[in-house]
Amino acid sequence: ARVVQVPTENLNLTVVEHTLPKGGVFLACTESMKVSSTRAKADGPVEQSMTATGNAEFKTDEYEGFATRILYDGRAVVFEGSADRLAKLYRRRSGTNEREYHSGERIVYNRDGTVNTTGSVGGAFSSGK
Repeated sequence: ARVVQVPTENLNLTVVEHTLPKGGVFLACTESMKVSSTRAKADGPVEQSMTATGNAEFKTDEYEGFATRILYDGRAVVFEGSADRLAKLYRRRSGTNEREYHSGERIVYNRDGTVNTTGSVGGAFSSGK
């Protein structure tokens, strides 16, 4: 299953998965995908959540990640690894040699840019110099 979320009013917008617009989210998996939208108040904002299970993949214009299960609620993305495979999160930076990645049993990527990792076995931050 595959799903793309893009902040737009244009229902006919064509989206290319590998070049998402700012604020866009791509989620894919091989086992099950759960997507839901709720509105607490009639005039309130819509809250969306997505859960991808089985070889789950996540992409934004800045990051891409892989895990056994990925949960997204609009504020944070949680990557859950398994006993066989750790979760991984990479920062995408085109045109530079800079690299940033996280791997661990559980990774929480907050949409404000902060990342928290549990059960980490390594990561890299390189300026490319």
